[in-house]
Amino acid sequence: MEITRGFANPVDDCIFVVDPTTGLVLDVSPACESALGLPSHKLVGRFLGQWVPGTTREDLANALMVVSRGAGKRVFHLSFRQSSGASVVMEVQASSVFKNSQPVIQLLARASG
Repeated sequence: MEITRGFANPVDDCIFVVDPTTGLVLDVSPACESALGLPSHKLVGRFLGQWVPGTTREDLANALMVVSRGAGKRVFHLSFRQSSGASVVMEVQASSVFKNSQPVIQLLARASG
């Protein structure tokens, strides 16, 4: 699966591609590896909420469903847990895109000011 980069900077921007029904990470940009301190093989195939403290599967499923049904981007802030245990707050733009004719959610995350 290839990440849709659009206006994103693949060097600096953390991009997650997520299954909207399961919350599983399908793909990540190299910047996600740096931001979270984990290699892509430890991110792909895992539940996104694993790196967002306080997020339940139900909360994430509801949020992803809202994004997948709506038009345009949704912007919000999330606190991601790094492999060191530290947290980093990121501004996240979520949008619904299609990969291989399947709907997915693309999350573009940038460190928040």
